[in-house]
Amino acid sequence: LPDRYFGRLETGRSYEVRVAAPLNGTVEATLRRVDPEIEPASRSFRCVFEIANPERTLPAGVTCRLTLDVE
Repeated sequence: LPDRYFGRLETGRSYEVRVAAPLNGTVEATLRRVDPEIEPASRSFRCVFEIANPERTLPAGVTCRLTLDVE
């Protein structure tokens, strides 16, 4: 994620994710981990989100876009 979001996300909180085709919808993703450092070249940091997919309707490799509404 861009460095402007560093320190503004909450581990354990759910965030909305827009999913591309074939679903073309939204799902909830829970933030599980935030890396403690910012990559200097890209000015970004890595996060790990978990999406529940018990019915396997979300295929692996599908494009997702995280919606962030943080101050």
